[in-house]
Amino acid sequence: MEFVDRFSNTTNNYAKKIKECKFAEGSSVVKKDVGYKDICELYFKNYSAEYQILPTNDDKENFIYQKKLDLAGLNGFDKGKYIPKFSKKLISSGLQELNSLSSILYLNLYFSCNLIIYNKSTDRYYQTGIKGENIMMCEYRNNSWFVKDIIQDVEYSDINDLKGVLNLDINTIMIYQSSLKTIGNYKINELKEMASELNLSLKENGKSKLKKELYEEINLKILNNTI
Repeated sequence: MEFVDRFSNTTNNYAKKIKECKFAEGSSVVKKDVGYKDICELYFKNYSAEYQILPTNDDKENFIYQKKLDLAGLNGFDKGKYIPKFSKKLISSGLQELNSLSSILYLNLYFSCNLIIYNKSTDRYYQTGIKGENIMMCEYRNNSWFVKDIIQDVEYSDINDLKGVLNLDINTIMIYQSSLKTIGNYKINELKEMASELNLSLKENGKSKLKKELYEEINLKILNNTI
């Protein structure tokens, strides 16, 4: 009884200082962010109602596998709209692998969106489409893909920097056939004139843009006006 009396009269509040673990049963738990091994799954998570009602991760994984096989048939694909290297064979092969750039480009077309990739380890952003609307954003970290809130007005890096992250089975996101001739057919003054007609700036940070920069911006502007 002496032992019990000694502690019954104490004024210490050690127990109240213990912080409840966020994983304790009945506590308010912050849901763990879910990562995916295949970037293609993010498209179906965002755009497929059928995917969203599947009860288990195994069901969802099987759905993605079967859906990608179905898409590999490329029904209705008009190859005349795209550059030769963005071929049916390339797309079909890419859809049977994980994280192929050709699959991302094709799913951008299929879902009419533009996926922006953020690589956390380098703190850089990469766009995979050329359209400015219907943006979807994801983050790559710890060898997995995560949904990310959309951030506006970011600077984009060259998609080829993602070697080792993606299967770069194609080295460009400019997959549409262009009305422009190849860059070698133009002189720098011709490109400047074309850029001015399209209301494109001839300078960047006070410096005149290079011929390659002008050509790519002109091409992008023309494509955005036609697709």
